[in-house]
Amino acid sequence: MTAGSLSAAWADLPRDLRDAVLAKLLARRLRDGAEADEPALTRIDRGGPVPVSLEQAFILRQQRRFGGRVAWTLAAPPIVLDDVDVDAVWRAVATLARRHDVLHMTIREEGGRLLQRLDPDAPAPLKLTTLPLMAALTGAEGWVRRRYETMLAEPFDAATGPLWRAELVSRGERGVLLLCFCSLVADGEALHLIEAELRALYAAELGGTASQSPPPALDYADYVAAQDRLLRDARFGSALSWWRERLAGGPPEGWADGREGLGPARLYEQEIGAETGRALDAHAAAHRTTPHVVLLTEFAAVLRELDATDDVWVASATTSRQIAETQTMIGTFARLLPLRLRWPAAGDPLGPVGATLLEALDQEPVPHVLLQEMLDAAHPAAPSPFRYIFNHRQVGEDAEGGDRGDVPFRAGPRHAEAHREEHILLMVLQSGERRRLHWYLRTDRFGPADAERLLAGFLTALRRRLGMPLAGWN
Repeated sequence: MTAGSLSAAWADLPRDLRDAVLAKLLARRLRDGAEADEPALTRIDRGGPVPVSLEQAFILRQQRRFGGRVAWTLAAPPIVLDDVDVDAVWRAVATLARRHDVLHMTIREEGGRLLQRLDPDAPAPLKLTTLPLMAALTGAEGWVRRRYETMLAEPFDAATGPLWRAELVSRGERGVLLLCFCSLVADGEALHLIEAELRALYAAELGGTASQSPPPALDYADYVAAQDRLLRDARFGSALSWWRERLAGGPPEGWADGREGLGPARLYEQEIGAETGRALDAHAAAHRTTPHVVLLTEFAAVLRELDATDDVWVASATTSRQIAETQTMIGTFARLLPLRLRWPAAGDPLGPVGATLLEALDQEPVPHVLLQEMLDAAHPAAPSPFRYIFNHRQVGEDAEGGDRGDVPFRAGPRHAEAHREEHILLMVLQSGERRRLHWYLRTDRFGPADAERLLAGFLTALRRRLGMPLAGWN
C-alpha cells in the first residue's frame, strides 16, 4: 500500500486515525525510497501468456484441495426492466462481455503454470426465457426466485467457461435480468460496477447511441502482469517477515478438532435496524473508531467464548484495489487479513482490536495465498488461519425499504447452503444506518438451536455495549 493509495477497507476511519496511518506510510516511503511504490500498470499484449492473479490462485488452490466442492458463486442483485427491449439487452450484455478481460476468460494449465486464456469473440452467456403464463397469473416472483436459485446452484468450470451467467426472464413488457459470477472473475465491488455499466450500455442501445468506445485502456490482465512482476522481484519478502513473526506458532491448538476440510453450511440472517444503527455510529464516534471495528470486536468476543481462548484469530476481508486504476476494474481483488487478537486481561477490548487492525492494514498488502503457504511451510499440520471470516461492506440503498427494527434471527434461503471450509463467515451488508448480517455457519458444528443462541447472544452483547434496552426488544 502506498501513501497515495489508501485501502478502501479503512477509508471511513476517523480523520485523526487516518492521519496517523498516513504519517507511518509516508515515513516508510521516505525510509525505503521510491522503490517501495507499486509498479505502474501498463497495457500488456493479450496474445501472450497471461498468468492468473494471486487472488485467483487462492480460489483455484482451495477448489483443487477440496475437489471443486467450494461455494464460489456471487449472486448479483436482479435488474428489473420495464418496457424491456430484448434485443437491446442482448447487445448490451454482448458488449459488456467483449469489453472486460475476465468476462471472456478461461483458465488452463501449461507446463505447471496456471494461465488465463482471453477470447473477446466468445459468445455472451445470455439465456432468454419467457415467463410461463401460469407463473405470470399465479405469482411471477416465486417462479423467478426458483429460477435464480437453480442458476446459482450450477457449478462453474474454469477450463471451459463461461465464468458468469445471465438470464433474461420476460413476458410482455416486463423483464428481469438475473446475473451470477464465479468469484474467479468478480468481487463485491465488481458487482456494482457491472450493474452500472450494464444499465448504461442498455440505455445507449435504447437511445440508438450504442457505445462504440474501445475496451478500457487498462484491465484485469494488466493488474495481473504488474502483480506477477512484484512476485518475480520478491517484493513481498519484507511484509511476509512481519506476518511470520506476528503469526508465529500458528492458530490455537484447540482448532485441531478434526473439523478440517469442508463441511456443510447454512445461512442465517440478522438485521440491525436504524435506531440501533444510529447508536452504533454514535458509539464508534465517541470512542474515536469506526462501526467496522465495533462489530469486529463483538464478533471476536463471540469467537473467544466459542474457543475458550484469549488468542483470538479472525480473518478480516479487505481488498487489493489500492492502485487507482483498479478501482473501476471488473475482476476479483478480495483478500483476507488474518488478525491475531490478544485479548486484554482487563478493560474494553475495542481499543486493542482497532489497533491490531490498523497495524495489519499499515503493512504492505500481501495476497492471502502467500500467507497460507507461509503458515503451511512453518506449521504443516496446523489448520487454516481462515476458520472465521468477518466481511463488512457498503451495499447502497436497501431495495426492500422499511425499517423492521432489530431482527435477532431467521433462517436464510436454502439455495445459500453449500460446503465451506470456514466455520463462520459473517457478512455485514450496510445500507445507510441499517445493517443486514449474513451468518454462514457450518452445520457439523452449529445446529439450528446453536445458531439461534449464537446470533441472539451477539446482538444482545452489541445492544448492551451501545447502552440500549434489552427487555422486550426480541
